This record gives sequence, structure tokens and C-alpha cells, in this order.
Amino acid sequence: TTPTPTFTVGVSPAFLTVTQGASVTDLVTVTELNGFTGSVNLAAIQLPPGVTASFGTNPTTGTSVLTLTASSSAAAGIYTMSVVGNSGSQAAVATVFLTVNPAPGFILGASPAALTLAPGTSVTSTITMTPQTGFSGSVNLAVTSDLPSGVTASFNPNPTTGTSVLTLNASNSALPGNYLVIIAGTSGVQTVTTTLSVQVSTTQVTSA
Repeated sequence: TTPTPTFTVGVSPAFLTVTQGASVTDLVTVTELNGFTGSVNLAAIQLPPGVTASFGTNPTTGTSVLTLTASSSAAAGIYTMSVVGNSGSQAAVATVFLTVNPAPGFILGASPAALTLAPGTSVTSTITMTPQTGFSGSVNLAVTSDLPSGVTASFNPNPTTGTSVLTLNASNSALPGNYLVIIAGTSGVQTVTTTLSVQVSTTQVTSA
């Protein structure tokens, strides 16, 4: 009996890791068996949420480069997906184990997070940038909310790779009241915020 012409689909490597917002490639190889001479249509199935796939050559009679792209909101985790090859009524499947890692990022915090500021004085809070998942960049700090009338803000240093001192200066005509001040840290396309509660008093604050 003459063996049926057929094919197999393989991937190399079978274990891949991609970071949110990035891409990774895999080599897909179609191996012809028993005199198979057709072309094979490739498809990626069971993709993780937020991950898309494209093939460099499709259909193919030999190899094709699979590119997996994870969006910035792709679900982090470990997944099993498949590359399917179809030709006529025949199909072959290869398994890909894909790990989606969170993008390197950071968080911001303020200490103290509640400040009292008297007209004609200044007060400080330490803004701390804590790296997450391997982040190693610097962060530009800015106040993104409206400051109280008569109050100005400055950061030292800015940008920062760790901590920065926020100084709020109030003029003699600073408007009393309670305010929420939003501090934003930006690095590349990432922006993270933290908040400060600021009370501008009507009288001079004195130390005990």
C-alpha cells in the first residue's frame, strides 16, 4: 500500500515569552512526507486575550515566521496555543507554550500624603518611584491638577530614578481651602499618578 502524501507542522522554539506591548517570533516548519507537494495554510488559534498573530509566508511549502504581538493590555499569564496547518482535507497541529509578562512599570507614592500649608510658607513631601517587573528607567514628575491659587510646585530631582522632594510654596495671598493635588509620573508611554491632600490654612503654621 502506498503511504498517503501528508505533512507535519513544527515550531521552534515551542516555548516563547512576550512582554505586554512587545512582539516575539517563532519559526514554523512544514515537513512534507510521502511525496506531499502541496502548500499549507497556517493559522494560530487559542491566542491569549490581547495577543495577535501574523505569518510571514502564508500559505507555505516550507517555513514561515510567526509573529505574536501582545498589546499593552494583553492578559499576563501562561498559555497553550496552537499553530494549525491545513491543505485540502488534511490538517496538522503544533503546540506553542506562550508566557505573557507584564510590561516593566512603576508605582508612585507620596509621604506625607496630607499637607498643611500656610500663606507665606512652604512645605515638602517625598515622592517615591518604585520600579515594578524590571523597570529601570527614569520618571518625569509633574502636577497635573490645578494648584491652589497662589501656590507653586517644584520637584528635586526631576526626572528621578527613585525619590524626589516636592516643594509647595504658598504666597502671602494663597487662597485658603482644602485641595486634592494630582502628581503624575511619566516614562515613555506610561503615566502613573498619586494624590496629595493639601490644606491651605488661613494663619501661619508654627512648629511645636
